Amino acid sequence: GGGTPAPVAPPVKDFREIPLSESVLRSLEERGIEEPTPIQAAGLGRIYGGETAILHAETGSGKTLAFLLPAIAKLQENKGSVLLVAPTRELAVQLASEAANLVEDPDTVQLIVAGASPLHKSLKKAKMIVGTPGEILEWRARKDGEPVELYDMPFLHDISMVVLDEVDFLLPTKKFYGPRAKAKKVKFNRWDENKLSPAEKLLTRVVFPQNRKEGLQVVCASATVGREVRMKVNRVLRKDPLGRYQRNGFKLDIIRPGHVTTKDLTSEPRAVTVPPKIHHAILPLSGADKDQGLGALASHLNHEKPKSALVFICPSSGLSVAKAVTELKGMGVAAAALHEALGWSKGLRYTGLQKDDTDTSAGLRNRHKELSRRFSGDSSEISPEGVPSESPVVVTFEAMARGLHFDAVEVVYILGRPASHKMYLHLAGRTGRYPIMEGKAVTVCTKGDGEHLRSWKRQLGGIDFEILGDQGVVARHDNDHKIGRGGDEDEEGQTPDEVSM
Repeated sequence: GGGTPAPVAPPVKDFREIPLSESVLRSLEERGIEEPTPIQAAGLGRIYGGETAILHAETGSGKTLAFLLPAIAKLQENKGSVLLVAPTRELAVQLASEAANLVEDPDTVQLIVAGASPLHKSLKKAKMIVGTPGEILEWRARKDGEPVELYDMPFLHDISMVVLDEVDFLLPTKKFYGPRAKAKKVKFNRWDENKLSPAEKLLTRVVFPQNRKEGLQVVCASATVGREVRMKVNRVLRKDPLGRYQRNGFKLDIIRPGHVTTKDLTSEPRAVTVPPKIHHAILPLSGADKDQGLGALASHLNHEKPKSALVFICPSSGLSVAKAVTELKGMGVAAAALHEALGWSKGLRYTGLQKDDTDTSAGLRNRHKELSRRFSGDSSEISPEGVPSESPVVVTFEAMARGLHFDAVEVVYILGRPASHKMYLHLAGRTGRYPIMEGKAVTVCTKGDGEHLRSWKRQLGGIDFEILGDQGVVARHDNDHKIGRGGDEDEEGQTPDEVSM
């Protein structure tokens, strides 16, 4: 449980080693998932055993199923309900869709996200709630004319497992605020209650005080976990008023592929980065004019004609998703905005309900399922509204990259320079995902931004970038490029072991 140490479970070689129903196993087989990936082998038994830990593995390695399958196994045994917390509504929809595909009654999985919160009657029968922390905190419903808050829901007291997906985004460390705080000469006090992230407020002000279960389990997951993140999670756990994570020799462990455990905070092993079969390329713009980016992107898309593509708009490009979609359509690219494809209007109002949807949670799950089919090249006549029936090019913001998964994304396009090398890892990692594990990441940026991107080579595990010319023709290779700014430390002054990419 939360603070109860247990013998470390051995690696799982078969999904049947944890008590999953035949319908769940059949669902996995239908998707071609026959045996656990390395992170699943390392984590399934330990998470099912109730261990509070952090799952750390490369993008696309199967971390979601590593915590979702044990959670579903516990639900089947009536061991309490599950709360899944994600940093973005798109990731929350994806997690809910994944869970609903595996459980016997999809209506027991409910979403709490902007513009699509469930009704009280829907939430009453929920066994798994998925949502973003801010929306979960602000959730309100009416029962007999009186407002009902999450505090009043029996669900909260029955939670046996809390999952924080993309934990380094949900619980930002002190360094997250660094550059901005320095610019404004503001000192960041990590104990300042007014500066708690929504996820930390949710745990420390709602879940921990209201839930009295001795074995309350907290599971975290991310592809970018270092010493700072681990220390931050430990600090949050120590705020539990019942002290569940401070007794019985409790130790927060990091579960990595290959069953690696960390013995010493000062000597964490350098972890894997992006999957090795992703091909990385830079499409440099002539001159320093960022406005050429969309034209170069459209030209490359029309020339290469990928079966499916995700386009991420970085803030450095100065573009909005709406403008990018409009202009790409004008250049002959079949583009759609991700939020519209999932059924949200500009005002965050959910407009995607269809006749087969029982509620907004079901509507969002169904829209995500159809979009996934379109990415996979399904010839089904059904297509999400706003998504062209031809090969989809879906556009969204850089920040939405966290955890986003669609099967068979052939190419990821990044317009502008990513905010950091960690962000590039998450952006590029939307392709080359399990089970295909191959893909291409193309960054469209100015030559100066391209040089900056290549300076992150060491932090990204020594990957090489190809430099593309007009229409994507390779101009030169990056093998001989010398690191410009990388040096021995990254932007935040951390060594590679501390970053532990």
